[in-house]
Amino acid sequence: MTLEYPTEYKDRRGTEFSKFITDGESMKIVLRGIEFVGHFWELTPIAKQAENAKLLFDLNEKGELIGIMDYSIGANPPAYSLKVQVPIKIVTHERNEIDAKIDFRINPHKIDFIINGKQHEFEKPNFEYGLSHKYTSSLKISHIKCCINCKYGEYSPYGNEEYGDMMCFKSCKEAWLKVGYQGLKESGNWEKLNSRTRTQEAYWCSEFELKEE
Repeated sequence: MTLEYPTEYKDRRGTEFSKFITDGESMKIVLRGIEFVGHFWELTPIAKQAENAKLLFDLNEKGELIGIMDYSIGANPPAYSLKVQVPIKIVTHERNEIDAKIDFRINPHKIDFIINGKQHEFEKPNFEYGLSHKYTSSLKISHIKCCINCKYGEYSPYGNEEYGDMMCFKSCKEAWLKVGYQGLKESGNWEKLNSRTRTQEAYWCSEFELKEE
């Protein structure tokens, strides 16, 4: 399933309106005719457009757009700022599904829920905690339908990056339910589940099943 995230991009050259397109594993966005891949705060132009991207964007020494603010002395300002609206599904205590949005910004950094036209601040300042049903009690809902709350989604026990580095085990459900998260480090289990794929915390699909606490 493909989701689209309407996006407003801004840098010293001006403002662009576009959209992130994601299949849950990867994200891409086209800005000024250049296709970038990565995630909200670190984007890389595809190889065949890398030279043209240098003419249209401020890239770092690795050829990437960096959107994280660096507060160290003498540091360069971030290359850009973003406003992104991420569609999500809210599940009520009555098990009704409601369409909602995450209003996400970087530089300045801010995350809010928009539910029934009302804006609610995240209880935690990032996707990992803000989406979790452990931290959304103030919204008076059951949970948010997304990968971080799904029984087939989990982080690697060996560590993970900040966003978009979850694992999805929906393609090997039976093996995953036998092993479980605690068993991932045991000899041979990691290899048994080699059909896992990467996914993003806020992504959701038709195979979602609520993770047991």
